[in-house]
Amino acid sequence: MNFRKLQIAATALVAAGGIASVAAVIVDGSPALVAIAVIAGLLASMAMLGALRAVRKRVVVSERRIRDLQSRLDRTDATLTALDEAFARTPYGAANSQQQMSGLAGVEQRQVEFERRTLTALVALATEPFDGQDEPRTSVSERRRELHLGTEHVLVAVEHLLMTGEALEADRIVRAHAVLDKLPLRLLRLLARALRDRGYLARAQDYFETAARQGDPRDVRTRELRASELEVMSGRFRPTIAPQTDMTATATPGRVLHVVGRAVPTTQSGYTLRTHSTARAQLAVGLDAHVYVQLGITNGGGVTPDELDGVTYHRPTGPSIFEVGHSAWLQANAEALLAVVNEVRPALLHAHSDFLNLLIANVVGKATQIPVVYEARGFWEESWLSRTASRFEWTDTTSLFARFGQPEAYGWRREREAEARAAADHVVTLARVMRERILDEGLPADRLSIVPNAVDSRRFTVEGRDETLASALDVPTDALVVGCITSIVEYEGIEVLIEAFHQVSSESLRPLRLLVVGDGPALPALRARANELGADGVVFTGRVPHADVLGYYSLIDIFAVPRRPADVCHLVTPLKPFEAFAAGRAVVMSDVEALKEIAEDSGAATLFSAGDPHALADVLRELVEDDLHRAEMAQRGAAWVQAERSWTGNAADYARIYEALTTIAVP
Repeated sequence: MNFRKLQIAATALVAAGGIASVAAVIVDGSPALVAIAVIAGLLASMAMLGALRAVRKRVVVSERRIRDLQSRLDRTDATLTALDEAFARTPYGAANSQQQMSGLAGVEQRQVEFERRTLTALVALATEPFDGQDEPRTSVSERRRELHLGTEHVLVAVEHLLMTGEALEADRIVRAHAVLDKLPLRLLRLLARALRDRGYLARAQDYFETAARQGDPRDVRTRELRASELEVMSGRFRPTIAPQTDMTATATPGRVLHVVGRAVPTTQSGYTLRTHSTARAQLAVGLDAHVYVQLGITNGGGVTPDELDGVTYHRPTGPSIFEVGHSAWLQANAEALLAVVNEVRPALLHAHSDFLNLLIANVVGKATQIPVVYEARGFWEESWLSRTASRFEWTDTTSLFARFGQPEAYGWRREREAEARAAADHVVTLARVMRERILDEGLPADRLSIVPNAVDSRRFTVEGRDETLASALDVPTDALVVGCITSIVEYEGIEVLIEAFHQVSSESLRPLRLLVVGDGPALPALRARANELGADGVVFTGRVPHADVLGYYSLIDIFAVPRRPADVCHLVTPLKPFEAFAAGRAVVMSDVEALKEIAEDSGAATLFSAGDPHALADVLRELVEDDLHRAEMAQRGAAWVQAERSWTGNAADYARIYEALTTIAVP
C-alpha cells in the first residue's frame, strides 16, 4: 500500500473510532461500541505508522535525487567553466554578448549564454588547437567528452551555424567530430549547396555523395553532375578527338574560326561586342571570320549558320552543361566543333576566354593539325572571387583562405587558365597589366601579344542630345548629367558613384542627374542605397539594347567608371571607357591599375582614389563647374581612340599573328 492509500485508510479508521466512541457515550458505555472504538484506534495507529515509514522512504529517495541533481549541477558548472575557457580562445570572444543578453530574464540569460558558449566552444574545438598547442585529431573528441557534449549537441551546432550563414565553420565541425554520416538528409543537402556556392567543390562533393546514399534519385543525379564538374575543374578530364586527316592543305586561306561561349544577339555584353566587332573588322581587312558558339545556348535549328553584319555564326544545338554535366558537355562540344571545322575548313582556330573554349579548340586543333590562338580576355577566377566575396561578405579573403583553405573554384580555375595559355600556339591579351600577370605565371614573352579593347568611332559619333529620351527619363533640359553604362555587378563600384553624386548634388546650384544604365544582380541594392541616402535625381534605366545605347551617351556629360579596388578590376580593362571616349564624353575613372593604364595612354581621363566616394565627389565638383575643361577632355579622348584604339587596327594586328602561325598567307 502506498503512502496516499495509507493516509486515506488511517483517516477513515480514526473517523470510525471517533463515531464509535461518541455512540458508546450516548448509549451509556456500550461494551460493543467501546470495543469497536478501541479496534479502530489500533488500526488507525498502524496505518499512521505505515504512513510514517512511507514518508521516511520518500525522504531517502528524495535525498538521493537531490545528491544526483547536485552532482549534475556541479558537472554543469564545470562544463560552463570549460566552455568559458574555450570560448575565450575563439575569434568570437565576448563580442556583442551584452547586447544579446539585454532584455532577458535571469534564467533565460543563463540558457542563452550556455547555448552560445556551447556552439562557439564546438567551433573552437573544430578549428583551433586547444590550449594553444597542436593536438592529435583524437583529442577533439576527447575534449568534447570532457565538456559533456554528445553527437546531438554537435548536430545542433552544425544546423545553427548553417542557418546563420557559417557554412565553412559548420563543415569544419562536421569533419572534426566525424558526424558526416549522422547528418540528416536536409542538412546534407544544405551543406553541399552552401559549400559549392562558396567554391569549396571537393568538400561539397562529400556531402553530395552522402546525400545520394540516403536520398532519392534527384540526389543521385546531383552527385553525378557535381562529380562531372570536379573532373573538369580539377583537370582530370579533357575531351578526346581521334586524329583526323591533316586539314591544313585544304584549309581556306585567311579563314579563321572563333570559338566563344556567348554571342550576339542572344547576349549583349562587352565580351560579345568585342567578338562581333573583331570579326567585322577582320572581314574589312580581308580575313574570313566565322564564329562557333558553345552548345546549349541556341534552341532549334541544327548547325545551319546565320549571318549578322556579314559575320557567319555557327550555333549548333545540343545539350547544355546543366543537363549532362561538364565532361559530357565538353565532349559533345568538341565533336560539334569538329563537324563545323570539317565544313568550314578554317586555317586557324581562335578560342576566347574561358579555358573551356580552349579545351574544345585545342583538342580539335591537335586532331586536324590546325594552329590555335587563345585570347585571355580576363582572369575569370578573380571575377568569381569578387562576386562570391561580395555575396557572402568576405571582407578579408587572405585570412579566410588561411583558415579554411583556398576554394577550388578559384585555385583550380587559375590552374586551368594557365594550362590553357600554355597549350595554345599563341596567346593574346588586352593590356600591359594583364600581360604582366600572364608572364608572371610562366608563359614565354614571345608567345604573348597585346590586342587592346577598341571602338568603332564611326558608330559612336554623337550628333546631339536625344531630347525625346531625356523627356522620357525626366531629365531637365538644363541639367548636367553624370552617368555610367555598364553591367550592374558589385565590383563596378556604382554605390561609390551614387554616394559621391549625392554629396555633389545636395550642394550644387546647378540641376544634376545621375543616369545608371544597365542591369545586373547589384541593381536592387543600389536602388535601396539611393533611397536610403535620399539621393534625388538618380535614374536607373535597367537593361537597354546596345543598338539604343548611343542615345543614352548623348545625355551624359560626365561618364564615370568607378570600379572598386578588387583584383579583377586592377587586372582587366573594360570596353566601356573606349565607347565613352568615342562618344565625346568627359571620362572619370577610379585609379585601379587597368584603368590607370588607359588614362595614361589617352591623357584624356581624370582619376580618383578607387572606393572613395569623397575623392570622386571632389573630381565631380571640379568638372561640374568647368564646362571648358570637360570639353577639352572629351576632344582629347575622341581623338585618341580614333587614332590608337580602332577595331580596324586590331584586325591588322591579328592578321600578323595568324600569318606567323600558318603556312597560308592572308589574302
